[in-house]
Amino acid sequence: MKRHLKSIWFISVLVLTLTGCFEKDVFPDTPKIAFEDIVFYDGTNTDSLILTFSFEDGNGDIGINEGSDILPPFHEFDVYIDSRDSLVTESNLNEVVPPIYLAPLITQNFVPIGISGNTLIVDPSENDYPVLAFGRELFSEDVADIPFECPGLANQDRNFLTNTTITAYDFGENSNIIPTTGAQVVNTTIPVNRVESHYNFIIEFQKKVGENYVPLNYQDIFGTELCDVGIFNGRIPVYDPEGKSGNITYSIQSVILRLAFLDDVIRAKFYVYDRAGNKSNEVFTPDFVLSEITQ
Repeated sequence: MKRHLKSIWFISVLVLTLTGCFEKDVFPDTPKIAFEDIVFYDGTNTDSLILTFSFEDGNGDIGINEGSDILPPFHEFDVYIDSRDSLVTESNLNEVVPPIYLAPLITQNFVPIGISGNTLIVDPSENDYPVLAFGRELFSEDVADIPFECPGLANQDRNFLTNTTITAYDFGENSNIIPTTGAQVVNTTIPVNRVESHYNFIIEFQKKVGENYVPLNYQDIFGTELCDVGIFNGRIPVYDPEGKSGNITYSIQSVILRLAFLDDVIRAKFYVYDRAGNKSNEVFTPDFVLSEITQ
């Protein structure tokens, strides 16, 4: 049932219409954005919320290459390994030997077809093959620090790798993928953190309660533990390497917005990252009721 709900509820897609006249003005390298417009289209099967904002960026490096930007810091998920390079799972906590390290899980479109020396030979494929890169980053000396639970909307999906076979590899020179000594295969639920830098557009919807604003808790609204519900972050594509100012239109297509917003007063908080990891200013939309912005 949860899998069915996930397929229904988390249909948010990004993809954007990018326009603008690019100026010769000198801007700071840290992006600066400003709200322009927000409208809602009530569709037959899927609704669309369209947000438009302007941007200025001194070196014009806003945008992610969807097909090639999959290595850190643009990877999507992190997992944990211990001091023995063993994957940390919910079922083997009693066997984990600290310290605990982060190891980015990188999904690439290939399947292995052979080994030449110490290099894994791969073939492009429509199927994703999960590769665990042992680029260690010390996380904690205490197993208890690993965030197994889904903390509201903290971008964690604990079930992403359920029943998925993972083989551990390392990256060599020129990003060659090398099987590690004692590479292991697992078939269990692995604690997985979504990496915010996988996205370069971050958005959160908030409900006005009295004089305050609180983030919408989609898990409570829909009675689900699925962590993907209500995650509408996305990836703005690279569209002009010389583009230093202009407008960006971001589209969210989802069937849950009407049910989540109802007739409440809502606002959105959003910001962007450039390719260097510089975070823009945080911007809020004006307060709105969904019916008031429906086209």
